Amino acid sequence: MSTLSAAFEVSDDAALSCAAVERGNVTVSLPADATAASRNLETGDWLSFEDNKEFDSGRREPEYRAAWRHGVLVVEREPVSAVIAKVARWRCGKIVVMPGLGSRRVSGIYDLRDPLAVLEAVAAPFSGKIRQITPWLVVVSPV
Repeated sequence: MSTLSAAFEVSDDAALSCAAVERGNVTVSLPADATAASRNLETGDWLSFEDNKEFDSGRREPEYRAAWRHGVLVVEREPVSAVIAKVARWRCGKIVVMPGLGSRRVSGIYDLRDPLAVLEAVAAPFSGKIRQITPWLVVVSPV
């Protein structure tokens, strides 16, 4: 990744790597086996690639760029496992995702002040269940 006086964010969650540009221009170098060798991103652009192969991109409104700074999580067509990995940063303990749910895709805007509510909102469209076993262990399962 290269840039000159830009503001951007980069994350790597559950085999999903993301880059988003808040301001300026950024060049993202993709893995050798990706469809393109690099992509130029401008203000508002985002790019995600999964398992270093398939990538998705789009534009984000100014109020949603780096929204995590304000306790808001914005996701677009991301695997549930990656969203849960992001939510895990906002709570103590471990979140375990059972097989059968993590690869499903979700989009939304979530309030990180209540991480359990975010988990419930992410799992609900797929009939997923959230079980808080202890204050430090949450299990997300497809049933």
